[in-house]
Amino acid sequence: MKNKKVLGESLIEAAKAGDMAQVRELVESGADPNYSWIPPFMWAYFERNVDIAKYLIEQGGNVNHDAFSEGVLLSFAARDGELRFCEYLIHVGADVNHAMPKGGETPLHNAAEANQLSAIDMLIEHGAEVNKHAKKGESELEFGPMDGETPLHIAAALASVGVIRFLISYDADITIRNFSGMSPYDFAVQKERPEAILNILHFEDK
Repeated sequence: MKNKKVLGESLIEAAKAGDMAQVRELVESGADPNYSWIPPFMWAYFERNVDIAKYLIEQGGNVNHDAFSEGVLLSFAARDGELRFCEYLIHVGADVNHAMPKGGETPLHNAAEANQLSAIDMLIEHGAEVNKHAKKGESELEFGPMDGETPLHIAAALASVGVIRFLISYDADITIRNFSGMSPYDFAVQKERPEAILNILHFEDK
């Protein structure tokens, strides 16, 4: 009988290659769908072998696995605008508010950074908290380390007018501040965003 490491590494390679027959054989031989910090089902998704990713999740893959610092699977799918796969992940138990261990960013933070309006809509419709603060810590987002930012802070720095308006239409708070006291407007100014964005986010301090 092959040991856990050999089975796990073989499963990763089969998942990457899109070899469903080999994937099934390895799982039936005891290969763990959750093997390694980047598990086989994540590798399958990265290589766009979605059927294999689904199969491995159905065989026990942890859909909220977050040992890989760049995000949970729902974060990647939302970032990529893969709406059908997002729906599937949510259906099988993906947490729409899952916060990463270090930076605390959620799938909604990822979707906001990637300017994925349809994914943002889907996540909010499934309960994503639009004003959820990140933690203070490292993040793999292009935005950089987290300091208590909400998705609107991220959008203010990087996303389109449409995404910003959409978040606000779902009650994203333009006056909310990160742990250093910065509002979404402050980030928009810092990043020299267009005047249309500054106008949307501007508010008078009381």
